[in-house]
Amino acid sequence: METINITPLVNAIISLAAVVISLFVIPVLRRKAKAQDLERLEALATLAVKAAEQLYSREAADAKRHYVLSYLESKGYSIDDHDVMNALEAAVIKLHNELYGQPEQLMEMPQE
Repeated sequence: METINITPLVNAIISLAAVVISLFVIPVLRRKAKAQDLERLEALATLAVKAAEQLYSREAADAKRHYVLSYLESKGYSIDDHDVMNALEAAVIKLHNELYGQPEQLMEMPQE
């Protein structure tokens, strides 16, 4: 009886599995991690904005901004990151709406 060498077949299966993992599994895991990181960033930005609102007077906008950015930076977020600035703006608008209510009429985007 002759033995069959299955080494090339096993190598091909391992190579195929590596391709499938790199094309499908890794991107899905990255998207999931990014979504979780954005949720954490939004929660931290909201917390920092509310704390700054309590700590500083209404006229101390620069001090509030510095406090929030320093807080987010201490949590490992880069202040130059576009997502950080968007989360900060969203948190400010959310707090403003909670405190003062939403504007009755929102500005409409011009139609092109």
